[in-house]
Order: sequence, then C-alpha cells, then structure tokens
Amino acid sequence: MNVVIAHFGAVEVAAFEYRGPLDRFEEMAVPFLVRFYKAHGLPREGPRRFGVFTTDPNTTPPAENTYDYCVEFSGSLAESDRHMTKKVIPGLRCARFRHRGSTNELHAAIQMVWNTWLPERAERATRAWCDPTTGEHPIFFEYIGFGPKGPT
Repeated sequence: MNVVIAHFGAVEVAAFEYRGPLDRFEEMAVPFLVRFYKAHGLPREGPRRFGVFTTDPNTTPPAENTYDYCVEFSGSLAESDRHMTKKVIPGLRCARFRHRGSTNELHAAIQMVWNTWLPERAERATRAWCDPTTGEHPIFFEYIGFGPKGPT
C-alpha cells in the first residue's frame, strides 16, 4: 500500500447523515442522493464525494453507527434537501492512500495505517478516529468510483 503525507484543502460539502447498520447504508441513502444530484443538476461524475466515519463501526452497536456521505457542494440547500446538511471538511495534513475494494474492507486498511505505518514514521495520529468531540476532524475518505445504483 502506498501511503503519503499530504495537505488536504478545505471542501464545502452537503452531507447525508446516516444512522444505522453500515450494510444498509446504500439502500437507505442512494434514493436521497440521486434526488439531490438531479435537483441541483450535478453531473454523475461531477462533484467529489467523501465518507466520514463519525463512530467506529467496530466498537459501536450497528443500530447506533453514524456515517456522513458528503458531496462537494458550495451552493445553498433547498427546502427539498431536508435530508442533507451543509458542512466543511477542513484543510488539514493527512495520511493519504488508495484503497481498492469493498468499503467493508476499509477498516483493516485504516487500522494498518493508524497502528503501523504512522508510528513507523514517527507520525502522530489524531485522537479523532471517529470522535469529532475532540476538536479534531474524524477519519474521512474520498470516493473515486461510482456504483451502478448512483453515487457511492
């Protein structure tokens, strides 16, 4: 796995705040996201898309997991966007790597970077694995693919 330390520039996003088992995320979120894309005339391959873990899926009961699916968006939300919230992923210094495969396998890659790669390079991980109450931004990733059912 190729990991690099890089600066990430701040991005304004519209976030779909999902709560529940991660294996049901796509089923619950995609209809809202497809409507959001269409309502704002966003092209299928257009805006950048991000995932933000706001709880640790390995230590949180499935029904209590929270996860934000974010679409780069600097416009105003409409009344019809009631399932979306405006947020900012701040500019910050990050460990960046490309994960190929299922998001179900992403946690293992994150743990390897967090527990092995960073310490071996005398880098310090934030305390905010998934806890935004620390004042640090939780782990996030950028989607580079687009699933057959819509934005994923």
